[in-house]
Amino acid sequence: MESLEHVINPLKHLVSHDIKKYLGKYNNEKIGRRLLSEKSDINERTLNRLESCENRPTYRTLIKLYKAMFNVESEADLLKLCPEIIAKEIKKYKPSNDTQVFDFTSEIETQMYYDNVLSEIYILACCGTISRSFVQFKFGVHGIEKLEKMLELKMLKTTNGESYSVGSVPLNPSEKILKRWGQNLSEKYLKTEESLVTGNNVVGFYAEGLSEKTYHEWLKIDQEAFEKKINLTREKGALGTVKAFTYMVTDTLTESKK
Repeated sequence: MESLEHVINPLKHLVSHDIKKYLGKYNNEKIGRRLLSEKSDINERTLNRLESCENRPTYRTLIKLYKAMFNVESEADLLKLCPEIIAKEIKKYKPSNDTQVFDFTSEIETQMYYDNVLSEIYILACCGTISRSFVQFKFGVHGIEKLEKMLELKMLKTTNGESYSVGSVPLNPSEKILKRWGQNLSEKYLKTEESLVTGNNVVGFYAEGLSEKTYHEWLKIDQEAFEKKINLTREKGALGTVKAFTYMVTDTLTESKK
């Protein structure tokens, strides 16, 4: 059964093996795990589950984990150093239309977390080219200042003089930023009155006491649905002028423990 599980879930077992190998360098594995958690910004409980093959890591988790274990900042260096199966997983699920791999700097990470205007401009640019006049109309002089900052950080690039598109930084934010984006955009743009009309938007909420098996089935359904949405955008004729966002959350009603 053990060998069969390795065949069915080679990614989970490779990640588990690599974590154990990394922690083996420390005389005290608990200290090593804590340091790896701090360095990678991955919860210790999540590291434990990855090490025990309980969870299948997302591409974001793989990027953070292997950057920490290989002690590299560049994703290009990461893809050269990490095992082939890990590199393939990152390339497969990373939502970027650009075939090149760029660095996601800590300064950009900080800007995206704390600056709501900068983040919204970036998200709008991810939905299609935006103009300088559009940014000024929507955000005023403050928006223009953020636009210049984003050009400086290469988050955006100029396309046609007064137009801008996503630059040499992929949409690869941390889970903390995803939560912040989802909350901010939902608060600002979710039109609850339109949810009464089929085809305008979707709002749903449901809570229940579940078995472990059912809860993980929920997670599996959400992951598959999210990947289906991303894959749909890559089909011919899928892209257009409707700037839209989707924010999915499923979690337990228990607080996280570091």
